[in-house]
Amino acid sequence: MNNVDKKSLEHLMPIGEFADTYLCFISKHNKEEYMYSVFDKVAAWVERNGGKIKRTSDKKIVGDRKGFECKIVFPTYGKRNMKEIMATLY
Repeated sequence: MNNVDKKSLEHLMPIGEFADTYLCFISKHNKEEYMYSVFDKVAAWVERNGGKIKRTSDKKIVGDRKGFECKIVFPTYGKRNMKEIMATLY
């Protein structure tokens, strides 16, 4: 796993009972505009690696984190095994 992967995964947390559903978050003490820029960066990372991301909720607060619930789906084929990289979050 490279540094870009690590930086993107720092902002993702599995949420809910459904597979591939994550909270793309920042600390709840940060300014609101950071949520949007972090989501944009994570979305760019997902798309660069051949996946698709869809925001499924507006702002959500979970403990000391706030962000957007999103669904991230990677195909099971390709040069990198992104399913395995995302599994490190569990």
